[in-house]
Amino acid sequence: DDLLAATTGGPPRFFSPITSGTERVTTSTIDAATKPRMVYVPGLDGTGFAASAQFERLAVDFELVCLNVPVGDRSSFHELVTVVCEYLERDSVEETQFDRTNDGETKGKRTYLLGESMGGLIALGVAQRRPDLVNDLILVNPASSFDRSPWPAIGPLLPLLPEQMYAGLPYALAPVLFDPPRLLEGAIR
Repeated sequence: DDLLAATTGGPPRFFSPITSGTERVTTSTIDAATKPRMVYVPGLDGTGFAASAQFERLAVDFELVCLNVPVGDRSSFHELVTVVCEYLERDSVEETQFDRTNDGETKGKRTYLLGESMGGLIALGVAQRRPDLVNDLILVNPASSFDRSPWPAIGPLLPLLPEQMYAGLPYALAPVLFDPPRLLEGAIR
């Protein structure tokens, strides 16, 4: 999957942002089979582009997986929380999710849930609904003042926008949410 393939349509899905051919990633001292898992939940843009410069470094010490929410997807907050919970449930069945024995010993992979901006709210929702699936919760610039902003009133109206306007919304909001020159500089590197 391509990191910026947000217009491909379809439901929200998970992908690895690091291709197997990446040469620049330094070798980790952690065995790949025992690396903890980091699940990245992006902000409003749904792609994780804002954090993409960090992915190679994170992949040194983590098995990194990212949520991609295509531009045309209109999943609600609760639906996105469910998508992440279901992914973690499937993953835990496949990988013997974190389990504490009576003596406190840890078995299986640890799961770090990293939510950025609006993804921070989704990550909080996941941790609240299914704390058994999340070992560590990391919030980066979470949209935690959401209830004091105009978004609670405006948000429910967004799915009513015509498809073309809805698809352009992340681009229209980008200058408000990001520093465009810094974002461009990071993309060029």
